[in-house]
Amino acid sequence: MRCRIDFKYALAMDLDGPGFRNSVLTDFRDRQGQDDRADQFLSLSDSVGDLA
Repeated sequence: MRCRIDFKYALAMDLDGPGFRNSVLTDFRDRQGQDDRADQFLSLSDSVGDLA
């Protein structure tokens, strides 16, 4: 995302901003691994996809 101006514009980020820290993805994955959250998210996205 460091080079994608369209993403930075959509997320209201500064154009010269550094992007995001890689540790954010690790923290997100760790939280998804707790209490079967990843499975819940997957089933929710499947049900939303069925509505479309």
